[in-house]
Amino acid sequence: MFPAILACALAAAAPLPPIHDPLALPTLHPWGGGPQPAPPPSGQTGWDVQHYDLTVDIDPRTRSISVLQQVEVVALTDSPGPLILHGDTPVVHALRVNGEEAATSRDGDVFTISMPSGPAAGEAFAVTIDHAPDGVDGDAFLGLQWGEPTWSMHQPYGARQWLVVYDEPGDLATARWTVTTPSDLTVVTNGVLESVTDHGDGTTTWVRDFPWPVATYLLVLDVGTFVALDHPGPVPVTTYVHPADADLAQASLGNTGDIVAWAEGAFGPYPWPHYTNVVVPLGGGMEHTTATSFGSGLLGDPWAQWVNVHEVAHHWWGDLVTCATWADIWLNEGFASYSEVLWAEELYGADGRAAYLQDQRAVYFAWQDFEGVSPLYDPPFKFGGTVYQKGSLVLHQLR
Repeated sequence: MFPAILACALAAAAPLPPIHDPLALPTLHPWGGGPQPAPPPSGQTGWDVQHYDLTVDIDPRTRSISVLQQVEVVALTDSPGPLILHGDTPVVHALRVNGEEAATSRDGDVFTISMPSGPAAGEAFAVTIDHAPDGVDGDAFLGLQWGEPTWSMHQPYGARQWLVVYDEPGDLATARWTVTTPSDLTVVTNGVLESVTDHGDGTTTWVRDFPWPVATYLLVLDVGTFVALDHPGPVPVTTYVHPADADLAQASLGNTGDIVAWAEGAFGPYPWPHYTNVVVPLGGGMEHTTATSFGSGLLGDPWAQWVNVHEVAHHWWGDLVTCATWADIWLNEGFASYSEVLWAEELYGADGRAAYLQDQRAVYFAWQDFEGVSPLYDPPFKFGGTVYQKGSLVLHQLR
């Protein structure tokens, strides 16, 4: 993740040109000047979610949306008890387990679902939820964001704003998206495109499959007027962007394939069959797996490439290897931030690496006035200078 404050911090760290004004940065953080609150704990040990099948009918112009989803779960123990899922969706039309209506209680955004009695370890069940989400529910940053384009942001607990999922980073599951929308719009989600079906009635259905385990905070849905720009690379590399911004996107993101190839040399083979940037009005970037959200405000900025490096690196550090809990978030962000240092070294040698590290130190010390001093593990502020800049500096010390 690279929110607005981090985009500015990266500007301070970029060899061309540095801002040298890190003290102005903390007021720009999208969380609004305080730690992101964590929801009440709702862990479970008896069940494992293995797959999400997400069928979405959405019209951004009328802000209408309905979701029919199937959550496939397996018992981890004999007689595991109720299943916990998270969802802030206001209207649930039906909730069934293996086709039968299920007794359900709800406390805020935590669903407790009664499961058939006496299942054995390894037994699988399908939980079907038919619901009408409202997307944002008063949150200006997380969830589903209506507009042109319509886009989603899920880190850390945004998926539950409009889906019903087990919304913890250590619980990985495969996913399949079937999204129907007006035919003049393009749908981008995680996964490999299987089909695009024009129904002849003004609507089109897009199907993408993601058969690899992924955390819910890395799921994404984008719907908008996009043109697809293809870039050379070791795997297919594409940018989806509004046609009016195509030239800027080509200039800023046209070297994404080169960055992916460099990262393969640093970290090993790219883990998935393609890489995509989707330009949306996000303040920074977010590493949704195979469909990174890239902030439109960064197009044309010289440090867009540094955000690009950060999000590409996340596809190894954060997406392929995911932290078990948010207490370990520095493992995601520290490695991605240190990847920027490695890119500076690639471009400018030892002097570029040293300059980038020095600016990361300056940004980290500026953050201390805002977030205080804390250890890397389980810091009270989950998306600040401790996990990004300090995480990078610790990795450099280890190197």
